[in-house]
Amino acid sequence: ELANTGNTVQFFGMQCDRKVLGLMGAAMDGILGGSNLIPMKIAPSIDRGADYIISFAIGAAIATVAGWILRFLMASHRKQSFEAGFKSLPSMHLTKILLPGALSGTLWSIGNIGQIMSVTFLGETIGMSIVQSQMIISGILGIVWFDEIQGRKKIIGWVLSAVVTFIGIICLSGEHKS
Repeated sequence: ELANTGNTVQFFGMQCDRKVLGLMGAAMDGILGGSNLIPMKIAPSIDRGADYIISFAIGAAIATVAGWILRFLMASHRKQSFEAGFKSLPSMHLTKILLPGALSGTLWSIGNIGQIMSVTFLGETIGMSIVQSQMIISGILGIVWFDEIQGRKKIIGWVLSAVVTFIGIICLSGEHKS
């Protein structure tokens, strides 16, 4: 539950700095997202690659449902009532977000198929590193489409960082031994 008050937000009953929460979320994504295909590497070799996609999707669905159940239980505990906890959950606004949400989920899923292929054929070290080129694409979209970085100096700094990242991706991709 987030309640916005400028640079801080109410997060599970605590007042938290937006930047700290953002960095914690990024760290969580880096740790968990960076290791999400480790289970594939220890699965029997016949179940790797494209065969792994269905079980990956099932795991994503389970995590989503578990997240909503946890949120409901926390809200119910805080409100001391299941009914009040349910009513405090955010509206799904399906008439407004069904298409954008479904498109985002579709793009994410197709991207994960590419990630699974990359790790299957190039290995965790090279494949996952190259997959991180997604941050260059999201950064470009953030600058061009959403105006998230403004000012010539800041944009030039971001572009220089993206070039260094891209060079690193190219260097890493050359390390794979067939």
